[in-house]
Amino acid sequence: RQMCIRDRVNTWQLEGAGAYAKAKALITNQFNSITMENQMKPESLLSKENQTRGTDTNVLINEEILRKVLKLASDNGLKLRGHTLVWHSQTPDWFFKENFNDDGAWVSKEVMIKRLENYIKNLMQTLKDEYPEVEFYAWDVVNEAFSEQGTMREAGSNNIVSGQSAWVKVFGDDSFINYAFKFARKYAPEGCKLFYNDYNEYTPAKRDGIIKKIKELVKEGNIDGIGMQSHIGMSYPSIELYEEAFRKYDELGLEIHITELDIDQKSCLLYTS
Repeated sequence: RQMCIRDRVNTWQLEGAGAYAKAKALITNQFNSITMENQMKPESLLSKENQTRGTDTNVLINEEILRKVLKLASDNGLKLRGHTLVWHSQTPDWFFKENFNDDGAWVSKEVMIKRLENYIKNLMQTLKDEYPEVEFYAWDVVNEAFSEQGTMREAGSNNIVSGQSAWVKVFGDDSFINYAFKFARKYAPEGCKLFYNDYNEYTPAKRDGIIKKIKELVKEGNIDGIGMQSHIGMSYPSIELYEEAFRKYDELGLEIHITELDIDQKSCLLYTS
């Protein structure tokens, strides 16, 4: 098995006197792949210029936000994991509104399908044209779409009510997930594997909801793996529960990536007399 040891990188870490050289020395010594922690999330990639030029369904990409990190990857042969195309969080409401206006009405599902396709197509084409030598080995296509009950998140704006989803608001169901993977498969670089990524992915209700949806994507041939964020506590989940989730995902015939891993150990005080 090949292991990718991955570091999260932000543009600001590469700015300032000596910053690029320090970051390069650390990353190339300790890691063989990187992820842009924030600059490949929708709020960074989606260009507000759509409000003044282009069409109602053409989605322009902020190319400049990508340059420094992708140059780091290009110059040093680092693989890159894309994160993330579709997410309820860190996505501007205007992306879902008429005339790309924050105060506009929500667009129709049909318009949003076209916007979603053009967003993915334009991003992937930009990467192909500008950074053909950078290997995108994986991409988190959809991130954290499920509630703790294993259903879709509530419809609405996450920018107004935390946790709500504008994707559900516009689509009215979970079909945006299918469209996202369909377009990602169509336009992503050759060999790039497509993932669904989530947290609390080991809790039974959420796990089963994720699996039900992933089975649809498997039938459509548009998914390659599941990303387990793996935020672990000392008391929950149990080893057995986490292992059960891992095995159930493995039964789908997909790759499983531990995309994040942290263990919360509550501090305790020891008193002696």
